[in-house]
Amino acid sequence: MTSKCCTKCKLIKPLDEYCEDKSRKDGLGCWCRNCASKGNHLSYEKHKARRKEYAKKHYVENRERILASTKINNQKRKEEIRVYHANYYLMYKKEIRAQHANYYKNNCEQILKRNHLYYKENREEKLAYCKEYRRTHHKEVLAMTAAWVRLNPKLERARGQRRRARAFSAKGIATVQQIAARWEMFGNRCYICGGVATATDHVKPLSKGGANWPCNLRPICTKCNSKKGNKWPYSFNEKV
Repeated sequence: MTSKCCTKCKLIKPLDEYCEDKSRKDGLGCWCRNCASKGNHLSYEKHKARRKEYAKKHYVENRERILASTKINNQKRKEEIRVYHANYYLMYKKEIRAQHANYYKNNCEQILKRNHLYYKENREEKLAYCKEYRRTHHKEVLAMTAAWVRLNPKLERARGQRRRARAFSAKGIATVQQIAARWEMFGNRCYICGGVATATDHVKPLSKGGANWPCNLRPICTKCNSKKGNKWPYSFNEKV
């Protein structure tokens, strides 16, 4: 026998169109795969709420046992799971990134609050992990950082200002938008010579007690920045 009739759609189909069913004489189900799939889908939709409630109740009652079993299973299949996730990400990279971006957009405040709380509670562990990761993935981190800086020059300028301000325990905070506004005020030109600006300067240097408030920040070119250095007071009428 090379074919049989489906009792659902009444069509004669090859044997490979039927699922295995050892309870029947011929070892095959009475419905073809297509009909069986539709039937399972309808059954699932019909009892979806009841199944969901049962699964939730079962998890609550057996949480510790389920977590322990899952942990053991994941350890046994660690490499297999890693390969599967890597392949899955490569196949659906655009969809996954779009989904993550959309989720972050809709839940930005909750995510930031949760990340801040987690970092606060696990600071030492997080710092140790980051240090070890940078050590073992030095080249990848450098490449990733360089790419990020090229794509986010304004964010990098703001990050640099905050880092230097922390080093001198300077007062004041300047956001990305505030720094960008200061640059626009001077037409993105050096406030000393009028050349193309390449950095943000603290008019009164941090090392001389200057603050990191926006009013103390101005765009400056490389040449003027090198000449000015950390001099204070500084004569801005000097020829560069």
